[in-house]
Amino acid sequence: MVSDRRLQYGVASLIVALTLVWNAAELIAFSGYDTRFPILPPNAWLLALVLAGFLALGLYHQQRLLVRDRASISTPSRLPLLTALAFLLTLIISTLFVHLNHGHQITQKRTSALSLAASQGQNLGVLLNQARTTTTALAYLIQENHGELANFSELASGLLQSSPAISNLQLAPGGVVHQIHPPQGQEAAIGHDLFADPGRNQEALNAIKSRALTLAGPFELLQGGQGLVARQPVYLREPGRGEQFWGFTTALVMLDNLLARTGLDTLQARGYAWRLQRPEPGGGYRTFAGSEAPLAGDPVTYDLPVPNGRWQLALTPSEGWSGPTDQINDTLLILLSTLLVTLLVFNAFKYPLQLSSELAERTASLNRERMLLRQAEALSRTGSWSYDRRSRQRSWSEELYEILQVPRQQSPLRPLVLERIHPADRAEVLNAWRRLVFGTPYQIEYRLDAGGQTLWMRETAVAERGSSRHVQRMVGVTQDITRQKALERELRTLTLAVEHSPAATVFTTAEPRIIYVNPRFTQVTGYSLDEVMGTHPNFWEAPKPTQEVYRDLWKKLEAGEVWEGQLWNRRKDGSAFLEKVAITPVINEDGEITHYVAVNEDITEKWQMEQTIWRQANFDQLTGLANRARFNERCEIAIDRARRRKERALLLYLDLNKFKPINDRYGHQAGDAVLKEFAARLKEHIRSSDTAARIGGDEFTVLLEDLPSNQPIEALIEKLHRHLITADYTVPDGRGRLVEVPLGTSIGFALFPDHGQTPSELMRHADQGMYKDKRTQGAERESR
Repeated sequence: MVSDRRLQYGVASLIVALTLVWNAAELIAFSGYDTRFPILPPNAWLLALVLAGFLALGLYHQQRLLVRDRASISTPSRLPLLTALAFLLTLIISTLFVHLNHGHQITQKRTSALSLAASQGQNLGVLLNQARTTTTALAYLIQENHGELANFSELASGLLQSSPAISNLQLAPGGVVHQIHPPQGQEAAIGHDLFADPGRNQEALNAIKSRALTLAGPFELLQGGQGLVARQPVYLREPGRGEQFWGFTTALVMLDNLLARTGLDTLQARGYAWRLQRPEPGGGYRTFAGSEAPLAGDPVTYDLPVPNGRWQLALTPSEGWSGPTDQINDTLLILLSTLLVTLLVFNAFKYPLQLSSELAERTASLNRERMLLRQAEALSRTGSWSYDRRSRQRSWSEELYEILQVPRQQSPLRPLVLERIHPADRAEVLNAWRRLVFGTPYQIEYRLDAGGQTLWMRETAVAERGSSRHVQRMVGVTQDITRQKALERELRTLTLAVEHSPAATVFTTAEPRIIYVNPRFTQVTGYSLDEVMGTHPNFWEAPKPTQEVYRDLWKKLEAGEVWEGQLWNRRKDGSAFLEKVAITPVINEDGEITHYVAVNEDITEKWQMEQTIWRQANFDQLTGLANRARFNERCEIAIDRARRRKERALLLYLDLNKFKPINDRYGHQAGDAVLKEFAARLKEHIRSSDTAARIGGDEFTVLLEDLPSNQPIEALIEKLHRHLITADYTVPDGRGRLVEVPLGTSIGFALFPDHGQTPSELMRHADQGMYKDKRTQGAERESR
């Protein structure tokens, strides 16, 4: 029994001693971690010495129990004393420990809140940086294109896809909003003069004065809602005048969209109250976004550098740093630890592990937060890093290892990164790192060699100062922007392709109004971009297309289809030309037509050549009248039409009398002159709807359609004959003189449907009539 009691007393004393050692270690660790709590002694070593004395007393008592074999020692009178001593010591130490642990928990909460604020602030900075980068890219394109950005909508659409936080992009030449993409819902902002708006003009003037990008807002927008505006002033270099202010490129970020994409609007659901605020000109901060729950005392803050200022994100737990739950937990912890040690004295086989479940829960929560951060970094191709100057510890996030393609076991040292930076960018990166040591934040872009390929990186870093205002910790984010750089190159290539296209290219809005023409258009039409900007694209069209063509054109375009065809247009000098035109509607993701793109090719020469070939194939080269093939084709059409309408058609066959003596006496040149003059008289005295043709040397035919039923045919023929031989024909005599020669005409006719049903039948009948007239009436007419 004595041995059993001795063993129990020994184990109990040992457990008490181990508990004292554990609590002493915790006290020393926590006192070194945070010395702000007044309950701590001024020197942690003094506390350690006191606890070591208690430990020595416990060990001495255990040694006595182990070496002495007296019944008095095993009597129960010593156990209550030892239990009371253990209870008192455990109560005191547990109280000290709980106070320290409470402070440690608050420190952990503040550290976690600061990390969350930094993470949210960095996300906010990344999204705002997209607005800055996009606005700067537009400004660069405008400078490269000398103030013109014809394909603004296509460029803006591509930029918005890579910058989802931006609601729309705007161009404001001269400070007046001229173009917005996407335009839906932005009609109220079109034509808005920034300099005439007292709520906007000061910030616009500040942007011009600083010649740098500014971030304005948030403020109520004309088109509704609250938004932030990233505004970049653009200057163009003009010969003899230096740099001249062109206007602004603007990125509009809706405040609700920005908060949703950064996750700020979910902080309250996660148990945090927050405020996003910016400095006021007179001092202090103005809150422009935040949670419904008020901030508790002493919030953590994260300063976010933005163009022309700094924002501050303030964050506290919704219930404060120390709520009623924490006080209850602290009290329970004191009671449980004290009772547990007391029970261990009575029961030498148990030892309290009170904090194991809490530690596991905290570890799991930390792991979840790390996983969420890891997923966010992977989606944005963004890695983070930090450097603690006190501990000289550097750390990289998992995504940064992935981006740089560095093995996990590789230490994240600065030389490892520096040796991979492109030599042309290395000096800039080193200068930025040096400035960061003294507290200057930076945002830079540089090229990096990773796994044999060159990546473009955008790095943003800030410095955290301690109570002594010295930089204690540096935190940064590094984003892979290689894809964005490639997109910028593609946009520049597309711009060059359009600018140097051999076809005239025209971009219009859906109204339509011209917003861009390429240099080839100016070469073809003579109109510059300034002359056609904002005009309707039909202002240079020649009045040749029929309304049918336009109806077909707009029917296809409004249905979202491509229209292809030929249109006559007119140059600036008034000359007409024919173009092969392809018009393509530009449709957005909602299925709405936002713009039209027309590609025009000048085919005037080709058309003229085709017309020449056609005339040569269908018309007599000497007289300009239709030839036999053309006349037969027209005759078939006229007969078919007369048959359907039940009308008459008259075919005349004419032969020139006394023509051969003219050729024989004065030559073929004189004969050609007679034929041309005869053809001219013939065309002059028939209707434009009738057809005259030369089918042989001195033989002609005439087709008269739509004859009145009561018109005598003989009178019509007599009238035509009289006009043809009213006066003699003038011809050259081969000696430089003009002589007049008489000419007679024999005419035969055939009437549809009386004399035939086909062109050949009518021609045959008219030919017979002509010979009959030549034998009988020809001589009689000529003698008159």
